[in-house]
Amino acid sequence: MEKIFDCLIDSYIKEKVGVTKDFLSLSLATNLKENLLKLFKDQQLLSAGIGNNLLVNQDKLIRSDVIYSKNTPKLCFGGHS
Repeated sequence: MEKIFDCLIDSYIKEKVGVTKDFLSLSLATNLKENLLKLFKDQQLLSAGIGNNLLVNQDKLIRSDVIYSKNTPKLCFGGHS
């Protein structure tokens, strides 16, 4: 793991972006992908917005990502994507 972080730091110093091969193990990357695809299929990913509990703005030009919040669904605004 130390070698991975050394590569990240060295590439950041050289290229101003940290890049390394195999940062995640293949099994971890596969499991993460499967979980994300299941959340997407089950429509549990919500359109992300900016703002607070009183005012939320959803603008795909500002934020086009989706979010998932298992424990605090009231903080996820805008319904399903």
